Amino acid sequence: MAELKVRKAIVGYKRDSYLGRTTRLNPDVSPIDCAIGYGQWGISTLAVEAHQHFEVSQVGRYPETTYDRLLKPALLERFSDARLWPEQIFFGHGSFGLAERLIHKLIRPGVMLGIGPQFNEIPTEFVAAGGTYSPLPIEPPDFAFPRAELLSTLRDTDCSVLYLDNPNNPLGRLLPLEEIRHLAEVALERGTLVLVDEAYGDSVDDEASAVHLLAHLPNLMVIRSFSKCLGLAAERVGYMFLSMQIARLYGELDLPFEPTLYAATLAAATARDREFLARMRDDVRSAKAQLLATLARYDRYQVLPTHPSTAVLTVGLAQGEIVSEMGEIGVAVEPGSAFRQTHGGFSDRFCRLRLPPAARIGELCRRIERWNRAR
Repeated sequence: MAELKVRKAIVGYKRDSYLGRTTRLNPDVSPIDCAIGYGQWGISTLAVEAHQHFEVSQVGRYPETTYDRLLKPALLERFSDARLWPEQIFFGHGSFGLAERLIHKLIRPGVMLGIGPQFNEIPTEFVAAGGTYSPLPIEPPDFAFPRAELLSTLRDTDCSVLYLDNPNNPLGRLLPLEEIRHLAEVALERGTLVLVDEAYGDSVDDEASAVHLLAHLPNLMVIRSFSKCLGLAAERVGYMFLSMQIARLYGELDLPFEPTLYAATLAAATARDREFLARMRDDVRSAKAQLLATLARYDRYQVLPTHPSTAVLTVGLAQGEIVSEMGEIGVAVEPGSAFRQTHGGFSDRFCRLRLPPAARIGELCRRIERWNRAR
């Protein structure tokens, strides 16, 4: 039989995914899920009302191709200070689906520059498209952001794209806008694109979003999600803002009718619910403060740089594997090894903790305290 005409980049390729990596949990205690990232704070009451008034008969047709009336106005209203145009907004089935489309349709295969650790599904997708990922790791003792190394590499290397997960997953660290602006300006000198992944962006103030830089940076792309903080994980609603220059190119590559009409209806309602957004942020901030205070009582834990309002954080042990320790107290986490493609030194000495629901944060802290008292 003749050789199948598949792309050479995928022969022998294996996706480096955090999905499917499970923590071995103590069966004698009830599990607390701090692993896969999704919103733990319910859904918007406006989204519930939109569901109750949704006319199922609508799904038999295509009312809108790109949701110019249903969903785009809600997002333009929310980010009105950024002075964006409807032509700069695109939708897809989750933020990762949009990143996948950018990688396979728009971005030139070559070198993707980034830091480590960060969300590894996008770098591994870039490898599947025939490119390579070149991460600059954060290093102990302070795990500082590798700013100087990034700037030097952007100036000296022919990179196709700089990928920044902001807030960072798994650290929950937030990079200031001026830092992103400087990196993107240096990248622009070499024609390098900049992809900012704001999947966890709803946990911080909207003013921190890179969408506010789009008017000034023709190489910038920003992807966001309704899954991680806004309660619509299973509806898979992703959206992105592109610079006008990139939007003109991508507009010819875009696919219509995404997401589903029902999902877009719930998303539009959620985007307008400022009370839900504020309450979610308050709950995240309060829960994270409680967890950080508990961890700070014990010198054996190291919390890597993180923002007080993000829903994830990375915790490490000076000695031993924190993943197995968390399993003993019934807490499912994302192992540090799941991020190894973006940081070769990351092991199960580290774990990513996603905040549990507010009703369980107290129990999580009590289990950590009991474990340490019993040592």
